[in-house]
Amino acid sequence: MAHEEKDMLTAREVSYLWPGVRTHSVHVNALAHGVRMGTESWLTTTGYAHKEWYNADDVRRVAPQVAAEPLKGPSQIPCCLVLIVLAAAPLVWLAIQIESAGGW
Repeated sequence: MAHEEKDMLTAREVSYLWPGVRTHSVHVNALAHGVRMGTESWLTTTGYAHKEWYNADDVRRVAPQVAAEPLKGPSQIPCCLVLIVLAAAPLVWLAIQIESAGGW
């Protein structure tokens, strides 16, 4: 049996063709390079699930560009900084209130 080329690829398959791009960053790179995509959705017992597919010809066409300068996915650092600031805000407010009331 001869090997058949697939028309559509999953994010995991795309990440193999795009060295340096992790599965979670495939979507960002695909959008940036104009790769055609499709989605498949289905109902499960806990809600809807979906899977994204990427056009194999487009993925192969832009592979050299992506390999030269892959885009990274969103960073977790800004989210963590926001959480730290939100957690520290009440303590800072309390310290200011105590100081303005005449100290400890």
